This record gives sequence, structure tokens and C-alpha cells, in this order.
Amino acid sequence: MTRPGSVLAALQRELAGRLAGELRTDRLSRVLYATDASIYEIVPDGVVLPKSTADVVTTVQLCAQHGLPLTPRGAGTGLTGGAVNRGLQLDCSRYLNHILHIDPDARTATVEPGVVLDELNVAVKPHGLQFAPDVATSSRATIGGMIANNSCGAHSVLYGRTCDHVLSVEVVLGDGTLCAFGAATGQTSPTNAARAADCARVLADVARDCADEIAARFPQLLRCNGGYALDRLRTTAGRVNTETIICGSEGTLAVVVGAVLKLIPLPKSTGLLLVQFDDVPAALEAVCPLLEHQPAAVELIDDLILSATKNNPVMARKRWFLSGEPRAMLICELFDDQPDTLTARLNALQDDLRRRTAGTAYRVVTEPARQADVWDVRKSGLGLLMSRPGNRQPYAFIEDTAVEPARLPAYIRRLDQLLAEEGIEQTGHYAHASVGCLHVRPVLNLKCAADIARMRRIAERVCDLILEFGGAMNGEHGDGLACSLWLEKLYGPRIVAAFKQIKAVFDPPGILNPGKIVNPLPMHTNLRYGTGFEQQQLVTSLDFGPYGGLAGLANMCTGVGVCRQSLVGTMCPSYLVTGDETHTTRGRANALRVALSNRGLLSGLADPALDEVMDLCLSCKACKTECPTGVDMTRLKAEWLAHRNARRGVPRRARLIAAS
Repeated sequence: MTRPGSVLAALQRELAGRLAGELRTDRLSRVLYATDASIYEIVPDGVVLPKSTADVVTTVQLCAQHGLPLTPRGAGTGLTGGAVNRGLQLDCSRYLNHILHIDPDARTATVEPGVVLDELNVAVKPHGLQFAPDVATSSRATIGGMIANNSCGAHSVLYGRTCDHVLSVEVVLGDGTLCAFGAATGQTSPTNAARAADCARVLADVARDCADEIAARFPQLLRCNGGYALDRLRTTAGRVNTETIICGSEGTLAVVVGAVLKLIPLPKSTGLLLVQFDDVPAALEAVCPLLEHQPAAVELIDDLILSATKNNPVMARKRWFLSGEPRAMLICELFDDQPDTLTARLNALQDDLRRRTAGTAYRVVTEPARQADVWDVRKSGLGLLMSRPGNRQPYAFIEDTAVEPARLPAYIRRLDQLLAEEGIEQTGHYAHASVGCLHVRPVLNLKCAADIARMRRIAERVCDLILEFGGAMNGEHGDGLACSLWLEKLYGPRIVAAFKQIKAVFDPPGILNPGKIVNPLPMHTNLRYGTGFEQQQLVTSLDFGPYGGLAGLANMCTGVGVCRQSLVGTMCPSYLVTGDETHTTRGRANALRVALSNRGLLSGLADPALDEVMDLCLSCKACKTECPTGVDMTRLKAEWLAHRNARRGVPRRARLIAAS
């Protein structure tokens, strides 16, 4: 829903001269920020790119005055729709991306919210340190986004979650108040101690009044991220742990503008044991025996992911570690101080597993480059799953459930039975098996009313199953639009009332990322596609048949955002220079998808916005090899140029270059 133009006009006038950053309300910017990596789409009224904490404070204050929703956004790689909303998008990744201070002796780093995880770890690596949570999107995930989702990653069995490594946060509350929470406040500007005390007081009241309900309702799992973290409110010293409530709150309570992070030493020696299986349940049966050997990670990937590597030019070269066509594989990683000890432990682990499990092939990998290949395949799992053309895709809506690792085999059997009863013929599985967090993606057509209804029904049945198994619906990816609806069923009315009480003190105007966690929106609406979605079928010069047409190839971009990475690969050269979402492969694909649709924002291949979004595409073909879903922007741009030239004629510059 678009806000009245008068509200935006008034806000623009008031921001003029006060905002060092940018406010964009053009059609293209609104399209680019309408989606993330989820199944959802909500077109915002505009985008703010702040350059300072003062910019954030000013923007929040004015949004509060005008009642305009505001949603913080990092890399836009969320899977539950946590970063899409009406009102304004606040993109802190463009300018607020500086590492302010590294203290190797204290093992801390002070950062702005737009700092990318891999870039932080490159900066602290010379000191032998790292920020431990290691999400699969580490090449573009921002610290602010990781705090918002309380991100975890493959090594959470050893390192825990983001909340375990955040010493303090500096935030802007929903009324525009700047506050600092935590033992090591790293703020660079004055903060409001009175407002911070108000928030702490309400949290203390909730911790006291709901203690019995918190103990009864919150699962005793490492991977439990639903709602607000009431189970983490009290520290061992009895202090109300206000900063931990910010972790996992998805920008609904405050906008993070700075953080002091705990760093830990890098492992000295690492090695992998890869074990192949005939099916997913057999692989999950082996998890508990593996855990007896104190691994740093145990990851599951299934045959849908492994098979998809064959069609990806980069990943096809990295699947050397597979023997035959396994239905599932476990990646078990060990850390050790000494290489010799590590080798002995890996061999002992392999011998133990051979005696106790049904593994069909084993491989020990100790060379760093070869270990990197394995992890690259695992980290590309989401993109590889989505690399199939067509309307039927493995979608994320129940894909972040968590149970005790010992209950994983029974849970997956029940879950697969449930999906079979619902007529689901294919499902993608991958997991942080060491902590019982299972990513499951049923294949559906979300342009079909029957499958949208089926999605909603499956989600509710899975919620019931999670309650039966004492698990969590949200292990690390946030509640967002996909899971917020189930919070009352999972936690009960008293806990949901406490969530509302907390929301009210942190965000009195109720403007921050509304519809998530508190007063949730339905999970089967605001879809990127949906039953009314239509796209033009054009006559093309190039063959787009395998993708279902020109629009079909553009639709293969799911928003995972690999094109935003900066330390590895070539994609996307123009984004590496500008840092602007407009010049990502994702941005161009999104613009084409909408231009060829009936959404009404961009109108066909002749829309002037496509000139802007295509202008800096170099047709370098890096996306064809590096994009895990296989978006070929060179082919898409060539077809767009052919249509433009047919309308306008071939430019003299192009004729000159062609003839030279």
C-alpha cells in the first residue's frame, strides 16, 4: 500500500538540507527495494541511504511525526520477508559500513551496521582473530542484518549465535531517541540514559512477571530465535541483558547504528570428514555419534543441492569430493591446535562412524583449498536449489525449524510424511545438523491458488509438529512475514502480550518494521508472485526457451545477493565501484522482472528506468558463472538492447565500435 503523496512530499521538504545521505522515491528504487531473498514483495514509498547516525536519528524522528513506517535493511538477503515493508526502507549498507576501531588486546571491534562479515574478518585476521558467527551469506551479510536476525551459521555448535558475540549496541529507538545498551558502549555521540532505563525497566518487569511462562514456553535449544529473546533477559550477574533483546528483533524495536563486537582466536588447524548416505534420515541418524567427537560443525546437504552443482560452471569443478550420486552427505569439521592431533582425531572419527552408521563413502580432507571447495558448495546450497527454471520452485516458508539433534531423524520422517500427504513430490533438505536446525524447501508453484493455500496449510501443520517435538519454528532466519503468524500458537497469549509491551516501550509510534513479530501480517499474502501475477511473453532474437522465455530467465534471480560480494569473484564489476543496489545483477533482474509483469510500476522493455539500470552492465558474463541460480545478465541485456535498437535505431557509437 502506498502512503499518500502529501506525506512523502512533507517528509522530503523537511529532510532537505538536514540529510547528508539520500532519499530516493523514484519508481526504480522502489522496485529494487520491494523484495529481498524471500517469497515476499511489498513496494515501499521510498529509500533512505543515511551517511551518519544523525541521518538515522533525523529520518526516524520525521517518520515518527508523520506515522510513516520505516524498515532497516542490510544486504537484503533475508529468507522470511523481514526486510520488505511499506513506508521507507533504510539501507545502511551503502554508507554506514566502516570499521571504526579494532582492539586486538581486548579482542573487540567497533563497527557500523553496514560492515560486511567477510570484510570484517579480513581486517581482523592479521591479529589472529575473527567474528565467529559464519552465515552462508558471509560475503555480503552485514553486521546490522546479523544482529537483526541473531544469525548463527555452520559453527554455532561451537561458537553460539550473534547475541553471544555482541558486547553492546548503539541504536535509535522508534521515537528517534539515540540509546546505548550493553557493558561496552562504543557510541560516538551522546545517548539518552533515561530512555534506556525505561526500556530496561520494562524488560525487568516482563522477566519477573512472566518467569513461569518463559520457562515453560521457550524451548531449551541453541537454535531458538522466535519472537523477542525473553529467555535470555537475565545475565549471570542478574543484570537485565537489554542488548540481547535487540539481537533477533528484526528491526522492529530499534535501528542499530553501531556495535561493539567480541572477537575470538582463529582455529589453528582444521579438517573435514565427508560421509555419504543413501537417504537423508540415515545421514541424520549419524549426527549424534559425530557429536561425541566434539566437532566444530556438522552440516547436511541433500541430492537436490549436489545434483544442481552439475549445471553450475563454477560448482561443477568443485564437486570432485563426491563418489557416485549420494542422496545425502554430512560435512563434519574438527578444529585442533596441532595438525598431527587433528589427523588422528579425523581418522578415529572415520573409524568410529564406519562401525556405527550406514555411510556409503568416506573422505578426509585436510588441504585448505580443498576444504574451501566443500564449503563453497555448502554455502551455495540455497542458490543451487533455486537454479531450476520454471514456476515450480523449492520455496522457503518452513525452512528454519529446529529440534534437539537426537530427535532429527524422527522429526524428518514425520515431516516428509506430512509433505507427502500434502502431495509434495520434491523437497530440498540442508541443515546445521549439529544443532538440529533443518532447512526444508517444498517444491510449489506460488502463482497457483491451490499451492498458495497448500503452503499456508503445510506451515500450520509444521507448527503443530514443532510443538509436539518441543522445537522452534525459527532457528536463525527471523520470523518475518513467514513465521510471525505462528508466535501465539508457539508461545501463548501471555508471552505475545509481553512482546507487545516491549514493542511499545522501544517503538512508541509503532513505525519500525510493522507486521513482524507483533500484530503479524498473514503469511500467504504480499507474495512476490501470487495468483494475479502475469508476465509478457515476447518474441525474442535469442533463444530463452529453456527458461520459459525472457521473463523466465529474469525470474531466476531469487535475491540471494551473491552479486553484492566484494572480496572474491568478478560479479558484479559496476556494483564493486558504486556500491549501489541499482548496479547489481539482482537489481537488473528485479527491474526486468517487474517491467515485464503486470505490477504497474515499470512498463515493459521501453521503460526509461531500464536504461538506468542497464547503463553500467559491462556484459562481462561473470554472473553466468558466479550467480548460483544462473542469472545470465549478458544474454538479458543483449535482448533488451535488441528491442531498444529496434525502436530507436542503433546508436552511432555502437555502429562505430562494431565497425572498428
